[in-house]
Amino acid sequence: MPHSPRPRIADSSVPSIKPPKPSHSPASHSPAASPPAVIPAAAVALAAAALAAAAIAPPALLTAAALALILSLAAPARARALTWRWDPIGDHYRVKELEFTCTVTGQKAEAVLTTGFQNLTGRELEIDYLAPLPQGASVVSALLVESGTELKGRVYERGEAFRLYSEIVAELRDPALVEYAGRDTFRARIFPVPPRGKATLKLRLSFLVPRERGVCGLALPLAGPVTRGRPIPFQRVELKIKDTPGLSSVYSPLEGISIERSPEAPDAARALFTAEGSPALGCFRVFYRTGQEGLGATVLSHKPEGEDGYFLFLAEPPLGGGAKRPPKDVCFALDVSGSMLGHKLRQAEEALRFIMGRLGPEDRFNLVVFGSEAMAWRESLALMTEGNRADCERFLEENREGGSTFMEGALRIALGCMDPARPGYILFLTDGQANVGVSSEGGLAGIAREGNAAGARIFSFGVGYDVNARLLERFSSVSGGTTVYVDEREDIEEKVSAFFSRITSPVLARPELASSLRLNGLCPRRLPDLFYGGQIALAGRYHEGGKAEFTLKGSEDGGERVFRYSFDLAEGPAPDASFLATLWANRRSAMILEELDLQDFRGKAGESRLKELVDELVGLARSHGVLTPYTSFLAAEDQDLNRADENYREAMDRIGLLSRTTGRGAVLGRRMSGQRLQSTSIPGYGLQHPCLAESSSTGHASPPPFGHGDFCLMDAYDLHGVGGRPAPGGSSGAGRKARATADPWVAGGYLDGDGDDIALSAYSPGAGGGRSLPETIGGRTFFRKSGVLVQGDLTEGEFASARKVEQFSEEYFRLASEMPPDVLGFLSQERPTVFRWKGEVYRIEPLKAQEAGAAGGSGGSKASGGAGASGGARASGGAKGSKGSKASRGSKASGGASGPVDGLGDDLPV
Repeated sequence: MPHSPRPRIADSSVPSIKPPKPSHSPASHSPAASPPAVIPAAAVALAAAALAAAAIAPPALLTAAALALILSLAAPARARALTWRWDPIGDHYRVKELEFTCTVTGQKAEAVLTTGFQNLTGRELEIDYLAPLPQGASVVSALLVESGTELKGRVYERGEAFRLYSEIVAELRDPALVEYAGRDTFRARIFPVPPRGKATLKLRLSFLVPRERGVCGLALPLAGPVTRGRPIPFQRVELKIKDTPGLSSVYSPLEGISIERSPEAPDAARALFTAEGSPALGCFRVFYRTGQEGLGATVLSHKPEGEDGYFLFLAEPPLGGGAKRPPKDVCFALDVSGSMLGHKLRQAEEALRFIMGRLGPEDRFNLVVFGSEAMAWRESLALMTEGNRADCERFLEENREGGSTFMEGALRIALGCMDPARPGYILFLTDGQANVGVSSEGGLAGIAREGNAAGARIFSFGVGYDVNARLLERFSSVSGGTTVYVDEREDIEEKVSAFFSRITSPVLARPELASSLRLNGLCPRRLPDLFYGGQIALAGRYHEGGKAEFTLKGSEDGGERVFRYSFDLAEGPAPDASFLATLWANRRSAMILEELDLQDFRGKAGESRLKELVDELVGLARSHGVLTPYTSFLAAEDQDLNRADENYREAMDRIGLLSRTTGRGAVLGRRMSGQRLQSTSIPGYGLQHPCLAESSSTGHASPPPFGHGDFCLMDAYDLHGVGGRPAPGGSSGAGRKARATADPWVAGGYLDGDGDDIALSAYSPGAGGGRSLPETIGGRTFFRKSGVLVQGDLTEGEFASARKVEQFSEEYFRLASEMPPDVLGFLSQERPTVFRWKGEVYRIEPLKAQEAGAAGGSGGSKASGGAGASGGARASGGAKGSKGSKASRGSKASGGASGPVDGLGDDLPV
């Protein structure tokens, strides 16, 4: 590449520029192309003498002179290892460690980014390090550990960074680098990294956390060109917020992040993410509000162009407010039928003892046991005293009868003793199905709905896979409770105790939210009770943005409480909150599945409603990539996204699986749907390339640790076929059962529960099966169809008329200069990509050489056996490279004795 001018400070606007022309031929990308060695002066003199003699010498003498020249040039290589110049995306090193620690006080942030590298080659290595930075960040210092060598680098603001990345992209022909062009960037040269050795770079950063519409949003970009989506052995991100008065609604959409708060430090919080062997966490995001008292609330919002907006309402009580616990009523309904006797019942008894130990002197409780008949410890609720507790335990010991399962009797007794004047909770635990008295789902669900005059919440606990999972879901649905499933291998006491610990201190019972703006698609429809240490999280959509008044009301200590808030909902796209669309779609899909599962659709009105729901489910899968067992067929390469009728019929065939009420598939499927409905995180969100997976020799993909979606790895079929259709991979499931795993929710695992089999098929981006994970890029969903990435909501006409743009052309770089960072991923793919941007549909076409794998692999950046030059790499010797020399990007070439490569312009002191 031509020598780059000294970088200058640029404003935040991104200019439109022409793509720079590479300064070397495509052959220089080849892995076989060796970088030129630096030729010693003696060798040059010898070569000159040999060539002069050649003019008068006979052919034999000429041959000898040529041989002498070759040997003289090879001598330096034998004398010492050459120093190689590498580009930032080769396979010659790997990132072993990625750690980001950040401390925030109010809005002021101090952070340290630590990146550990390992040289995979047998040669001394120089790494061209590029790291995207948080918005407005300044690099306070940079330290290279283990090498002890001086390090110099500089920060490129967004406009100058775009020029930098454009030059590298044009030279290396690697589109993946484009997505980093829209951020401030720190660039440094790490040199030398010894053969097979390590180097650790520590950057100390300082910046302000942006505050918009009253919410502080922290975005820490981690993955850069050095990671390229490859698994990293260890990564850790820790955020500490301290000394921030009125801190409330601390939230992150990323799965796997734990947020810790303590009543002893209400002005502080800690968020932590750790992972081993997974792709880099692309951007660590946390949102929080400051300066609030009482029941703090936050609204995050995002409104794509030409669409309704998405919002997430978060409310949480103040820390330490649970010291005074309002009185409550608890009734424990325990299955003591024959199947529960033994280990299960002993665990359930321990759970009951734990619950009684957590009740206060003003709380009331009761116990109902049911087998062939149902019996209550008391006719009415009793206060928690030591005497009552001991008496209740004796009652349980004397009534382990075994026998059948009389759910109706237990349900009627438990509901009848609840008091409408106090918060009431029924904990219903069973491992089987009703077989005495009223045993139909409809009949029992009707009792739970009509007999619940007190409005008690029913929390159902299903143990094992023989329970009627749909019935338990109905109990919880009609009462506003939830269902918890306990696997045969899990500890009942631990599950029940952990759940009850979260509901010991109610803050607001039967909460309701209203707004001055027209809201729709609320998920969930009925808000759960709010407890100290908990959070209300309501996702939904809105038509018009702007000022909005929200009113949250509910009951507390028997009286009504009302909280009023004022927020500004986004009137346009909010890149940092684009995840809200996927979050809402996850929850909405779970709600649809719940309605399909629990409602009766007989009659014309029912049939119309059924079609409406299935169409919406297919539409959500197509637009947002939220696949369920009933829409996973959309991921097939040969499935036409635009064939609405065909896709509807396909989904309808699979919806029949919901009729299963028992068995492993029925239980686990409903458990995951319930988790999705309550979740405030997005599986896979934040990973640099969440949908990349390495294909194994069996043709199945190994999914990333945090999948694109709970159901994204699921493909539900009866192993004997659904609707006359054979199971994937053959007419029977014998071969699939053999690959069953301990965890049924991993790719390649298959449920084989007592004939109620559901196969879970893996999705691979390339090998085997013709299926791929939908990819979320810039808040939009893409499916792979015949090797082309297609935005899911494009019509057939839009796809056919897409405007073709060749990668690395002038128009390609013009598009890159216009796009904000969150959507630059549209241009960073190494396969054809079709998308809509500002009302026009584009098709980005890779270069023919890339598609054919010419010049030694993708973009010519693959090294061969650690010996090939990457991207036209240049050797560095003892002499400084001049503007016309082959020193890479105008930097100073460096030998073993002359120190690190600098040549970056305004170098930062270290």
